[in-house]
Amino acid sequence: MNLAEQRAWKRFWQSTPGRTGLVLTIALLLLALLAPILNPYNPTIDRNYGARLLSPSFSHWFGTDGLGRDILTLVWYGIRTSLLVSVASVGLGLVIGLVLGLLAGYLRGRIEGIINWMTDILLAFPSILLRSRW
Repeated sequence: MNLAEQRAWKRFWQSTPGRTGLVLTIALLLLALLAPILNPYNPTIDRNYGARLLSPSFSHWFGTDGLGRDILTLVWYGIRTSLLVSVASVGLGLVIGLVLGLLAGYLRGRIEGIINWMTDILLAFPSILLRSRW
């Protein structure tokens, strides 16, 4: 590890928002991975129609929904789904970016120009979407 990387890590560990974000990320990952073990309810089969729309209590910390399912259980399993989608989308972006970057670097010329042009369009798209008023 070179000196610049050491300084970056030191700056990260001295940063309160950085440490807080790291702790929250690790906590969410642990909750998502341990949801089937820690959670007493199964979101797919545990329906209690007698416990519909209950307010938060010690048995249901976030309350229940219209089908009597525990909302905390649904949130925990929702974290798992969100993490899966985010990891898959980042992985897909990594693969596509790597392939396009290798093609642009290896082939040069016209192919590089086309890839750069497509990248510029993709980078401009969110700002166009945010500025439009329908």
